[in-house]
Amino acid sequence: MDLRRCLLLPALMLGGCAIPLQYHSSGLMAPIPHDGPGHTLCTLSVSLADPELMADPSHGALEAQMQAQIAHFIRGDGRFVLNTDAEDCAGTELALTFTDITDVGNFEVYADGMPMTLTAVADVRYWRNDQAPASAQQFTRSSVMEVTPELDGDLAGTNLLFINSVRNKTRLMESILAELQIRVEAL
Repeated sequence: MDLRRCLLLPALMLGGCAIPLQYHSSGLMAPIPHDGPGHTLCTLSVSLADPELMADPSHGALEAQMQAQIAHFIRGDGRFVLNTDAEDCAGTELALTFTDITDVGNFEVYADGMPMTLTAVADVRYWRNDQAPASAQQFTRSSVMEVTPELDGDLAGTNLLFINSVRNKTRLMESILAELQIRVEAL
């Protein structure tokens, strides 16, 4: 449990002041496996362009963490095969830019039982390996959830918020891969 969460409950007990909650979760739930031979991805690059994260000194480490988790997700999903080690790969290059993965809200309002909206947005660029990146096609996907807290336990509300944040980002990845599969098959 990170320091921010450990300090959250005592801060809430002080009462009387609004506490802005801003955090990100780069975690993803396990994907639903899909059958099929899978389309080949020769390159996968992940970048974070979320303004809330750009000033964070750990920005580079977060990008590396997201790249590893998304590669793991893609491998488990089955619609695409990562073949990034092959020199003569004839598949697709994929670049994901996450423009919004930081969940921002007022925890005092959330703690009073009011819902909070979670948003995740990514810009997707893709092109065949035998083409130049300048020929890339692109699309944008987003996933939005409204979360109402369950206030049964001490930190039930924050735990629910964290779980739904991960769920929302997983839904985003699912929708990206579904759209990408359709578009790659049409190339």
